[in-house]
This record gives sequence, structure tokens and C-alpha cells, in this order.
Amino acid sequence: MNNTSPGLTRVFSALCALACAASAQPIPPDEKPLDEFEAPPLEFTITAYGDYTFDANFDEGGGSMVVNRFGVGLGVTGQPTERLRLGAGIDHEASFYNFDGDVSILGFSEPLDEATITSLFATAGFELGDSWWLNGGGGVRAGVEGHASHEDGLTYFGYLAPTYQPNKNLRFGAGVLVASRLEDDELIVPIIIVEWRISDTLSLSNAPGVLRGPGAQLAYRYSDSVSFTFDASYEQREFRLDEDAVVDEGVARDTRIPVALGAIWRPLESLRIVLRGGLAFGSELELFDDEGESVFNSDLDTAPFASLNLSFSL
Repeated sequence: MNNTSPGLTRVFSALCALACAASAQPIPPDEKPLDEFEAPPLEFTITAYGDYTFDANFDEGGGSMVVNRFGVGLGVTGQPTERLRLGAGIDHEASFYNFDGDVSILGFSEPLDEATITSLFATAGFELGDSWWLNGGGGVRAGVEGHASHEDGLTYFGYLAPTYQPNKNLRFGAGVLVASRLEDDELIVPIIIVEWRISDTLSLSNAPGVLRGPGAQLAYRYSDSVSFTFDASYEQREFRLDEDAVVDEGVARDTRIPVALGAIWRPLESLRIVLRGGLAFGSELELFDDEGESVFNSDLDTAPFASLNLSFSL
């Protein structure tokens, strides 16, 4: 069974909501220092990604699990005035769970099948003057399995975080996030923002981007078009289960900590290709009934994974 503190787990899972909301002006590792950005009046970004996690054995119940994911997203950012930046987007991710061997979870061979998460979000950044920005945003997500009602899988989040930029290569800030959970209490948790260009070739950032949850990425800029990365993050997905699932209209929660090496290639100014590979640590599958009581909880062995992310801006 998982020994992680329940309070700490809830904090991290709430921060996962920030994975679908960008800060006012993040520092991609293959971009310029902060003072050299020229934000376009209006920019659209189309994203497609895939992630494959190889076979991992259950600690409880026997058997193993393989997860295959695909996602698409559309985002728009703009700067209507010199001091105001706005953004909005939609993201849809499908997860396919495949079980093998003696998966004896509550007498069912497949505790979870195909599940989706659809996210809508909006962000804003306002320049307060003297290197200060006020960033905020919010959104809604629907996580469901099969034919479960999207309304029953809705969760909401919002955040507010001022940031300070003392020089052209550093921005940091702190704020608060409010998030709801499926069959759990709402959370109010602190958040930290760090974007630091250590040198002309090395940067550290925890701004959302390729990472799907709270974490950090260290990037080395090899050339104008190629960068290499090392990252670690915390991912947690939760889905409202179908009415004929293992737990009738319950909740499934899938957690992991991916640690990866990656490469970023920008063959065109508008095209960004990210390839990552690594190990998923701390994986866990938990099932809850419709009153929020845990009915099954099993860790999984560490497993390798690979992901591909394509984004095109216009």
C-alpha cells in the first residue's frame, strides 16, 4: 500500500490542475531571455501528444497494467494592451488501460478501461509596474470513464500568483490555488513559480508546458534549434467511473511520478517537437465509491515510458 501522506497527496493532486494553465510568459528552454520576448498580438497553438507506459506489475491483486495515452489541444494567447496578456485553451486526453494476468481486483479482470479528461481554461497576466506581474486563471475539467456523465466528472480550479522579475533572466513568485476534487473536499494550497535562465545555455523552470503536473525541468540549449532536458513531475488523474464499472459511479485515481530525459527540436520557428523517455516511479491505482471511501489501493512497480509532443504555432 502507498505510504504517502494523504494531505501531501491531496496538495500535489490539486497542483496538477496548473498543468493546463500557463504562466503569463514562461521561459521555454529553447527561447530567448525574458527581456527579448516580443509577444505577438494574437497567437494560436495546436498541440498533439502521445505517451506510452510499459508493463508494470501490481503489488496487490496480481497481474500488470499498460497505459497508452493520446491528447490534442488548442490554445490562444494575445496581448491586447502593453500591460495585459490573456490566454485560453482546450485540451482533450484519452487514456487506454490494458490489464494482463491475474488482476483480481474486487473479482473483476479490468477495473478501468478507456477514460478521458477534457479541460477548458483561461489565464491572464497584468503588469503592475516595477518588474511585478499579477497572474491568474481558472478552468474546469471533466474526467470520465466510458459513458459516465461528464457532469458527474466535473472539477474546477482557480489560482492567483504575483511574480517579480529582478532581471532579464529570472522570474519568481508565489500564490494560492483553489481546486475541487471528485468525492473529496475542496483544497486551498500555496503555489510557487520559478523561471530562471542560469546561463546562455542552461535554464530551470517549473512553468507548465510539456509536463502534465507540478514539477521542474532543467534544460540545456545545444543550438538555436536543439535543446536537451531533464525533468521530474507529479501526475494524478481521476475519472468518474461508468455505472457498470467495478465500483458503480465511483472514482478511479491514477498517480505516478515520471522522471525523464528529453530532446527538443525546432525545425521551424513555428514547429516544436519534444521527445521524452524515462521511468515512472510511485505509480498507484486507487478506487473510491460514490461516497469517497477507498475500496482498493495498490502500488505498481517502476516502469519505463516514452512520450512525443508536437506543437505548431500560427
